Amino acid sequence: MHRQRESSGPHLRSSKPADEDLHRDLATTLGRPAFDDAYAEGRTLTPADALRRALPEPDA
Repeated sequence: MHRQRESSGPHLRSSKPADEDLHRDLATTLGRPAFDDAYAEGRTLTPADALRRALPEPDA
């Protein structure tokens, strides 16, 4: 698999990580202060807590 990645030309490789685009778009949409607060809060969540917050509540 490593060889496949190395053999692909530079035109096929991303010039920057996808997360950079996502972070920029979210910061633009939310505003930098709101994005920074949400990002800092998200870094403290366990994966289970993050999923609970991201998924809709089941109907009771």
